[in-house]
Amino acid sequence: MNKLPPQTRPTPAPELLHSARPASPAARPEALRSLLALRSLLALGLVLLTACQAPEQELASMVDANRRDLLALEGTAGLGRKVHGRVAHRVERARELVRRTTPTTPAACLDGARLLVRSDLAADLALAEELGRLAAAAGDQDALPLVAEAVDRQLLISDRPQRYGTVYVWVPVLKAWRLYDVDPATTDEERAAMGVSPFRELLEREEQLNGERWRGRIR
Repeated sequence: MNKLPPQTRPTPAPELLHSARPASPAARPEALRSLLALRSLLALGLVLLTACQAPEQELASMVDANRRDLLALEGTAGLGRKVHGRVAHRVERARELVRRTTPTTPAACLDGARLLVRSDLAADLALAEELGRLAAAAGDQDALPLVAEAVDRQLLISDRPQRYGTVYVWVPVLKAWRLYDVDPATTDEERAAMGVSPFRELLEREEQLNGERWRGRIR
C-alpha cells in the first residue's frame, strides 16, 4: 500500500515574509521624525498665514477707531488734543506695519493711506500717496481724494501752496478755519479727476467749518 506524502504547508514567497515582519526598532523613530517634521511645517504655514492677515486687519481696525475719534472733535479743545494723541499713535503703528509687511490688497493700501495721511512727516505722506495710488490703480476710486490730500499735505509742510485744496488749517489768532493757500494754476477739471470738489465749494466748506457747530474744534 502506497503511503501518501505528508502534507506540507506552502512556503510563502520571500518578499511576503519580508513584508509581514514588524518594523524594526530603527525604522520607528525615523517615521516619527517624519511625522513631527510634517506637523511643524503645517504649524509654520498657519503662523505665516496669520502673520500676513493680521496687519491688514489691524489697519482696518485703526481706521475705524480714527473715524470714531475724529467725529468726537466736535467737542472741546481738550478732547481734541486727546484725540489727536491717539491718532498720532495710530500713525506710528501704521508706519511700522506698512514698512514691515507691504499691503497686498487695494483695501489694505487704502487703509494704510487713510492712516498715514494724518501724519505731519514728509516720509509718511509720501508713503500715503504711494499706497493711495496703488489702490486707485487697482480700481478703488475712493483712493483718489486721499492721493490729492497726501500731495497737498506734503506741499503744506514744505510751505508751498497746495495743489488741489483738500487742506484746511486752524488759525489761532482768528479762532477760525482757513482753506490753506491753493495753487491758482490748478483747474476744477484737475480737481474733479482726483475726486475733489470745485474751488467754489471748497470755500463754502470753509464757512461750514466756522459755523457754530465747529467753534470748539481744533486741528
